[in-house]
Amino acid sequence: VGAIPYYRFLWIAAIPVGAMANLGMLWLIADVLNGFMAIPNLIALLALSPIVFRLTRAYFTPS
Repeated sequence: VGAIPYYRFLWIAAIPVGAMANLGMLWLIADVLNGFMAIPNLIALLALSPIVFRLTRAYFTPS
């Protein structure tokens, strides 16, 4: 609840920046931020891959 004013300020500050910035720069920032969102998912994939391989091998092994 305490972070809402800061979040609101960031959104309001982004309006003039987005209106005046170069479009190429905005796409670059969007790409970088999307990459940052992928980092935790990639870490989780690496951490869970041994479990996935083990379960997949057990599922497809004829019993």
